[in-house]
Amino acid sequence: MPRIRHCLRQGVVFRPKMRKAKGFGYCPACGLTLDPGQDTVYLPLGPGVDKEQQRVALKGEWYEAVALEIHWECSGFRAPAAAK
Repeated sequence: MPRIRHCLRQGVVFRPKMRKAKGFGYCPACGLTLDPGQDTVYLPLGPGVDKEQQRVALKGEWYEAVALEIHWECSGFRAPAAAK
C-alpha cells in the first residue's frame, strides 16, 4: 500500500493518471480498473502500525499515512470552486 504525507481530511487529486504511473489495478471503492487519463486520489487510512507516526498524527501534525488510491469520482470529495 502506498504511504502519503497527510494532516487534514482532504483529498489531493492527481490528474490525469499517466500510463507510466504506479498503482494501476482496481479501485477498491467501485471495483473498476484505474486507467490512464483518469483522475485519482489517495484516500488516507491512518498512520498504520508505526508508533512514531501514530504519536505525530494524534498531535494533529503532518504524518505519513497508509493510503488507498481510488477514482476521484468515488472519493466523495468535491471539485474545488473555479477561481474568478
